[in-house]
Amino acid sequence: MYPKPPTGEGSGGRPGSMYPNCSPLGLIAILQGGDKTCPDDSSLGGFITFEFREPVEFIKLISLLDTKSGNTPEIKITYDGGNKTMIMKTPPTGDNGFVSIPFDTNIYRKVTMLDIKILSAGTINSF
Repeated sequence: MYPKPPTGEGSGGRPGSMYPNCSPLGLIAILQGGDKTCPDDSSLGGFITFEFREPVEFIKLISLLDTKSGNTPEIKITYDGGNKTMIMKTPPTGDNGFVSIPFDTNIYRKVTMLDIKILSAGTINSF
């Protein structure tokens, strides 16, 4: 079992910062940086793709943690039953910073795929 995740540590996640991380987040999805005993996100990044068997009615938000300036994740959402896509860059949160990115649930409906391209270190907390 891993220790309780830290909160508010790192320049991006401190209380009062632009992207504070002041509440325990629980589980997060990371691209593991090698064979280590404790979770450590890879500085090389990669892709995490969620492909749904049946269209999901809508996605409300995506929460990210610890994204770096200059190499922030790109999110590609495929919606309208697979007929439309939208790609967006995310803001850099800094070390241990946390951000939730809302989606307009009136536009992004019948989601078939969510593809998150992590260009360096960073994690996904929820969607």
